[in-house]
Amino acid sequence: MKLAAAIAFLASIAAAGEAAGQTLTPQQQREMTCVYDALAMTRQAPLVAQSYLSETTANGFRGRADAALESAARECASDYAWDDAVRGLAVAIGTMSATADFLGGELKAAGVSEDAVAKIAGLKPGLSKRDVELLLDGGWGDDRAFLSRMRTKLKSIGVPDDAVLIQKSVKVLETAVIGADFTKSFVEAQFS
Repeated sequence: MKLAAAIAFLASIAAAGEAAGQTLTPQQQREMTCVYDALAMTRQAPLVAQSYLSETTANGFRGRADAALESAARECASDYAWDDAVRGLAVAIGTMSATADFLGGELKAAGVSEDAVAKIAGLKPGLSKRDVELLLDGGWGDDRAFLSRMRTKLKSIGVPDDAVLIQKSVKVLETAVIGADFTKSFVEAQFS
């Protein structure tokens, strides 16, 4: 399983919560990752990830993924008495976690070491403000300077210099940045 990558990603999300000025208790961390945990338990996380990564709705992923997310979110919202805003943030955190987990598995299947995959989300603190903006808005795909910087960073942690592997690794980093943004909002809305 992709456990090490998922743990590293979820640790980066928890760190984002703590960066919001609050140390999260284990119970708060479980609450924040409830949607992802429910998706993982029902083995629906890959479906949600594929839907997020898909550029089309024709493949049928969206409807099934939305149903899986809705089921997980409904259960978690009931358990934790979430309002709609917190529920939406938890769905976003679950989606980013599922996507990071899925891509981490693909990277490892392609020969990237588990250690390198686990270190990808750890690159987030060293990103420039501009790089974070590019990752948040998805505008990084055509930015050669950005891709060159990311290639250098990713190679330094052990990701092979292969265009497909670099792209997938940047996508993992994107999920870490977006997930951290949603995590900060979740912590502010639910625990502040």
